[in-house]
Amino acid sequence: MDFQWPFVASVADYLFRVAPWGDGKTLCSIIKGMFLSQLYPGNEGLIIRKRYNALERSTMQDFERWTGMKVPTQKHTVIFPDGKTKIHFAHAENLLEFKEGLQGMNLGWAYIEQGDDFNSSEVFDMLIGRVRRVLTPRKDVQKKLVTLGVIPKVVKRFEEFLDPLPAKEAAALQDRIETAIKRQLKLPVRQIIVIANACGHNWIWKRVNPDCRTSSGLKDGYEYSNGKPFENIKYVPKQTRQSWSKMKKTSPKKYNRYVMNSHEDYDIEGSYYAELMSDALKQGRVECGNLYDSTEVVYTFWDLGVHDETVIWFVQFIRNEIHLIDYYSNTGKGMVHYSELLTSKRYEYMAHYLPHDVKQRLQGEEITTRLDILRKLRVKKHEDVHVIERHAIAERIQAVRDVLPHCYFDNNSSDGVDCMNNYCREINKAKSTEEDLVFSAHPAHDQWSHGADGFGYMAIVHQNMSINGLCLGATGPEPDRWDEAFVDDGGDTGVKDLLEVGG
Repeated sequence: MDFQWPFVASVADYLFRVAPWGDGKTLCSIIKGMFLSQLYPGNEGLIIRKRYNALERSTMQDFERWTGMKVPTQKHTVIFPDGKTKIHFAHAENLLEFKEGLQGMNLGWAYIEQGDDFNSSEVFDMLIGRVRRVLTPRKDVQKKLVTLGVIPKVVKRFEEFLDPLPAKEAAALQDRIETAIKRQLKLPVRQIIVIANACGHNWIWKRVNPDCRTSSGLKDGYEYSNGKPFENIKYVPKQTRQSWSKMKKTSPKKYNRYVMNSHEDYDIEGSYYAELMSDALKQGRVECGNLYDSTEVVYTFWDLGVHDETVIWFVQFIRNEIHLIDYYSNTGKGMVHYSELLTSKRYEYMAHYLPHDVKQRLQGEEITTRLDILRKLRVKKHEDVHVIERHAIAERIQAVRDVLPHCYFDNNSSDGVDCMNNYCREINKAKSTEEDLVFSAHPAHDQWSHGADGFGYMAIVHQNMSINGLCLGATGPEPDRWDEAFVDDGGDTGVKDLLEVGG
């Protein structure tokens, strides 16, 4: 189709297409992969999806149907008749296993299907280092290069042709060859192809959408196309069109995302906050510039880890608004590092709030806690350090839902925004299928949970402080507030100070 051809013909190193259902982007991507495999005999490509079930039941079946080639059940590698050209299929459900498998690959192209299933650019960034194969084009292409005066003759393998040359001269010649192939012959060389449905301002949008201030463009080797709704409508069955019409009424966010290709809706299955974050995005409360008010004090809210991440949210309470002005995360650092970070920000802090595990003892030269360390580090600056005692996870989640409509997120907190969008219930893998995901009752503990928990502590504190952030209070005698680990100390009043204000 005319609207598909620019994507199929593109020679960009990193090629992205975000488009609605029925756009034909999967077919176009498979065509590109087959073309790259045939253009460069001995090439190796990799087709990736997030989950194995989706790879096996959808992607592999589409590949077999459209190419007539069979994907072996065990090895998932298609070998061309020449015995050298290969296309591998892989899933990244187990990211550690995927990384290990990727280490041994020297690829000429890769294709990520449903890139919106990936919560971050980690897999894409890993591929950048693996798509580096020295490629030798077919003889007919080489003959054109000879005519252009780029190479003296047709050769069997460019590696053998370049090997005798000094390193700098070989690199310069290889650059001239590949530039001529792309610019004069209008053919691709190495490519990473990503197709996706819209999913808010996710990693793809941030990487390549020109509306994003941090996006990459043609000068960086990236090319992006945004599909329009109903461009391929004549190939969509009537029954499917009717189901879309019903979806417009029953699931408007899903309709906006998958049919209208709207980037303003996250609609992440199992997410606790995606709907509220979509509202914030539409209302202009996300990706705000310069929220920091130097006339107001700053509060920090932490989630602690030693081997896991430690995250810090930097917050200002401005009238009836909550401004998330900054966000920081790191792993394997001590309290001295985080205290130095606080100082380097040059904010005027009122107080710091940390979860109950800050009181766990550390064994060093003397037995102490991270709470003691941070209080000693901040005492000269007259900043209070408070502990948020144990409480029910469900209450923390509800507190977040209550405060999110009042929240504004600075550009500096974009990594924290990703955590809020992707904080999800854990998937019950035994009961789930590609078509129907079944979720557990509790949150997944993953790369997003620490940022979301830190935000949740802010929400819990906000529910127990005045709106201007000056007065902190206790929770009162509400036993349902505490989780199973809480033990009543038998006090007379039963009142527990959630913020440990008196400590």
